[in-house]
Amino acid sequence: FAVIVPTPNGAGPWHFAVITMMMLYGVNVTDAGVFALIVHAVQTLLVIVLGIWGGIHLSLVRR
Repeated sequence: FAVIVPTPNGAGPWHFAVITMMMLYGVNVTDAGVFALIVHAVQTLLVIVLGIWGGIHLSLVRR
C-alpha cells in the first residue's frame, strides 16, 4: 500500500510502512527509522548509479 501513494520516490509512506512493520516484530522505533532511511538511501543511490551507467552504455553502443 505504501507504494501506491503518489509521493516523490516513495518517501514518507514507505518509511511509515517499514517502521510500523519492524515495530510489530519488536524493533524499537529509532532503529527501525534508521534502517528505513539507510535502505531508502541505498535504493536511491542504486537507481542513480545504474541510470548513469545505462546512459553511458547506451551512448557507447549506438556508435
